Amino acid sequence: MLKAEFESRAGKLREKAEEESDPEQASQLYRRSGSLYRKAAEKTENDEKASALNQLAEQLDREAEKALNRSDHPGQGRSLSYFSSPPDVDFSDVGGMEELKARLRDRVITQLQDTGFREDLGVSPTNGVLLYGPPGTGKTMVSKALAGEIGFHWAEVDTADLVSKYVGESAEQVQDLFREAVRVQPCVIFLDEIDALASPRGSGVKTDSEQQRVNQFLQSLDRIQGDDVLVIAATNLIEEVDSAFRRTGRFDVEIRVGLPDVDARRKILKVHLSGREHRVSGNEIQRLAERTDGFSGSDLEAVVEHAAQEAHIDSIEDDLLQPITYEHLSSAASQLASQDGGDAG
Repeated sequence: MLKAEFESRAGKLREKAEEESDPEQASQLYRRSGSLYRKAAEKTENDEKASALNQLAEQLDREAEKALNRSDHPGQGRSLSYFSSPPDVDFSDVGGMEELKARLRDRVITQLQDTGFREDLGVSPTNGVLLYGPPGTGKTMVSKALAGEIGFHWAEVDTADLVSKYVGESAEQVQDLFREAVRVQPCVIFLDEIDALASPRGSGVKTDSEQQRVNQFLQSLDRIQGDDVLVIAATNLIEEVDSAFRRTGRFDVEIRVGLPDVDARRKILKVHLSGREHRVSGNEIQRLAERTDGFSGSDLEAVVEHAAQEAHIDSIEDDLLQPITYEHLSSAASQLASQDGGDAG
């Protein structure tokens, strides 16, 4: 289903690029089309078909360069200040979080797909998702994987970048972000710690700049309704997000991202061990998953990374590759737990 969707969107973007008179816009459309063809190649099990799609993507990259070379104003409009190509990760790279991924497929991905039924049913794509929960639970990673899953351009924006002490400047930065999003769509904007930008309006006296920024942000959310622009915001403190941001038509999909359970922890550990030399059995991964109750996804990633570093030290000392073992992982988990005042032993 996703492969056909990628190919369909890629073909439409290619047609638009061929008709586009502006060299900069044409170049961006060619590159977006190529990125989608690559995503389609990843999803196909036919090697010959995958090779053909990748070759087509390379051809479109060359067309993008040719379009830029035709520009009368080289150097203008060639780079995007916020957005990058679709990420090279998808949901298969996210350990655990099965319920969260299922909800995102149903409430977001399916509604963004051009299924042929959307128009008849009057369905508008989901434009705003609010993820909330403890820090380190993988909100950024799953958002990036969602963008990769559907082949959308990606922008990870620090809310501090949208804050300025000068009156009017913050609002302009917000406006620039959304203006660019509409231009490069389909795209995903990820905003971490949204509460810093969207704190309750009655929580204290706001400067003119802060009020303008909030108003501009709300207006921008309203204006992208119906566009293929998805804004995912994350917060550890959902009660600190103004209700105006959470109403229907803005961040109207709210999903709690909690600490992983034992099954999710096992899957997360497997994901982070994948691609590394290790001698850790399935039973040992399960045992470690059971020992690490209360660990976040980022904690588990840190455990594997620290274990890999210890194995690297052993390899240097022995002048021979020493794979990661359960002992490395167990030691790393215990050290992290002691730093946090917990107990993984």
